[in-house]
Amino acid sequence: MSDDRELRLARDDEARRLAQSEFATPLMVVAGAGTGKTSLLVTRVVAWLLGPGWARHDQDGSGPESVARRAVERVVAITFTEAAAAEMAERVVGALETVARGGMPVGWDDEPAAASAERACPERATRARALLDEVHRLRAQTIHAFCQGLLTEHPLEAGLHPRLTV
Repeated sequence: MSDDRELRLARDDEARRLAQSEFATPLMVVAGAGTGKTSLLVTRVVAWLLGPGWARHDQDGSGPESVARRAVERVVAITFTEAAAAEMAERVVGALETVARGGMPVGWDDEPAAASAERACPERATRARALLDEVHRLRAQTIHAFCQGLLTEHPLEAGLHPRLTV
């Protein structure tokens, strides 16, 4: 029984590491209440914003504010309730504030081989400060709000009347 539990915990740890570091495909998290779904998604959003998202949008030398805005505008975090969406957005802000102060967000799994001096990366803090100025653009919303937004932004493509109402 203990071996089975340890195996499940190891698989869970590996899934969390992948959620924070694998961005080639979309991620859907399915788990029961109180298992850390929001923490995992917050860590994923912050990891993407500070790493691959930043790098993807830092190609033209336009400055950290512009890079931060473009990166944040590319994030869509979808959940089922308004309360969960608000909590997720709030926790992303808190995690970025922690990074901006040189800390590590809860649940962050930095590369195990990284020296502790590298973990307090000044570049990461600079990025976090720029992202905090643009985090109000983050789309953390319910599936219903996301779909309604798509339909109202593109009614003709969806075969709907341009003055669509729900």
